[in-house]
Amino acid sequence: MDAFVSSWRGLAASCAPHSAAATWAAGDGRAGAKPSALVCADIVDTPSTLTVFANANVLTSNLFKLVGRGPRTVPADRMDDVRAADQLLTEEIDAAEPGAVRDSLEDVRGPLRDALNGDLQSDGLQGPLDQFAHACTDADYFVPPSGEGDDEGLA
Repeated sequence: MDAFVSSWRGLAASCAPHSAAATWAAGDGRAGAKPSALVCADIVDTPSTLTVFANANVLTSNLFKLVGRGPRTVPADRMDDVRAADQLLTEEIDAAEPGAVRDSLEDVRGPLRDALNGDLQSDGLQGPLDQFAHACTDADYFVPPSGEGDDEGLA
């Protein structure tokens, strides 16, 4: 996995002069300047292969397993994952350019923060992710609407 990460970052660095996404993948982006559409793509469509989850699921699917799409109890034995997901969202928020996408990620991070502060009763992410989807669509990165139990959209 380390060799893959190194190769990925090397490829991204060579493409960085020509691509905003490659610049961020190489770790060369400036805080507060990541384009909103790229933030949306990283949250909604990028597999979690190179994150703490190290799987093919997108971040939202991994978040559903932690704090739920709808109301649920956060698994107490997954607090390390909750902490890591919170850190990942914090990094995205810090990187993102100011605006609605960045602001809506604060709400997405809310149930994780609540769990880290001892409140394991999550209201779920449906509402915050709906707002995030609207913000992404307004930033010219279309995110299809999702509904409770829907396998499309933000799943």
